[in-house]
Amino acid sequence: MHLAVKALLEADPQLALPTCFVIRHDTEGSRTRESKDSTWSGVFEYVTGESEQVWSRDLASVHHRGIAELPGKMVRFDRVEVERAHGSIRPDLVGIVGERRINLEVAAAHFIDNEKLAKIRNLGVPTLEIVLPPSIDPDWEALRKILHSPDGKFWRFNPLAEQRAEADYQARQAARVERRRRDEERREREAERMRAQQQEEMRARQQAAEVRKQKAVLREEALQEATYGLVAEVVLRRERDSF
Repeated sequence: MHLAVKALLEADPQLALPTCFVIRHDTEGSRTRESKDSTWSGVFEYVTGESEQVWSRDLASVHHRGIAELPGKMVRFDRVEVERAHGSIRPDLVGIVGERRINLEVAAAHFIDNEKLAKIRNLGVPTLEIVLPPSIDPDWEALRKILHSPDGKFWRFNPLAEQRAEADYQARQAARVERRRRDEERREREAERMRAQQQEEMRARQQAAEVRKQKAVLREEALQEATYGLVAEVVLRRERDSF
């Protein structure tokens, strides 16, 4: 089947690349094909489907993940190579544009396994898996529709998307650290404000107690003076009465 795809691309070297949506997670996920909606490669999740659906799905937890989205587009290859060895792998097809290359793996029943994916990642070459339905009629028109549509294609490795997702992840991590620092500073300022307020309230209470004490002393002194004055007056009166 990949020979038919090769012949079509040689006759019309255009291929519709799907959107490459990559999420950089904190930890490594399952490295198996878990569903039709995503595949994993280490800590990177390659998500298929419309970006709006992806954002809606991950909106609640996106703040601590790295996100990269490369929009889909039609690409025209300068040439297409078939089953040419590259390092330790032999991709079905290699599309070449200038100095750039992309591995194209045509899959109908067998998909890229973890071992091959590890080799692909080591080579660092973008790799797209073109999934052909087993029931597809082996005619050129049906194949051409698949090649010219973003459907049925899955990014298994895209170093540019991963680099951007990693950069976004690191930026988000730095932002989280900065938020924690600011929150800690805010809590420290609030604690300091509360301590200062408590100290001020304590000083105010102490001052109020001191004022009450001084007033009590003054009242006591005034009372003593009044008592002394009364006693003196009584004594003087008695002295006058004795003449």
